[in-house]
Amino acid sequence: MTWTKRILVGTDITQASRRIRWAYICGYLYAGVFIFNAIVLFSVGSLEVKGLWSTGQAGFVVFEASLVAILSFGLSRRNKVAAIGLFGYFLLSRVPLLILGFLPSANELDGLMRLVVMQILPAYLFFQGLRGVLTFYDLNHRDYPNDAFDS
Repeated sequence: MTWTKRILVGTDITQASRRIRWAYICGYLYAGVFIFNAIVLFSVGSLEVKGLWSTGQAGFVVFEASLVAILSFGLSRRNKVAAIGLFGYFLLSRVPLLILGFLPSANELDGLMRLVVMQILPAYLFFQGLRGVLTFYDLNHRDYPNDAFDS
């Protein structure tokens, strides 16, 4: 067994199902919170609050939340492509947001807590969901040699 397979693939199907479940629940919650924020902040009548987001930012948030929800649904169906896509997209989408300064800074306790809850925890759970799907497929779709059954 290669070292990457030992890191990614486990040996317990119950643990794999639990990892998958936590990952897609996190994806649904993440999408729900972000769509709720986009609707509330973009549709509020107060100009001071309404000026926080531009139309492009609100559109991006709704697009990202929809994509995360769709990929989370695929993860709940144990789809390998959806699991890889969810984890990969989440990581790749954070790099430009970090460069542009849209992610909270870790200088203050409040910013650190928002960073952990809204960025690091979902990334960790999406990685665990990916591990769960890979474990599920490794344990359920093993290739057995034909020589073992010849007697």
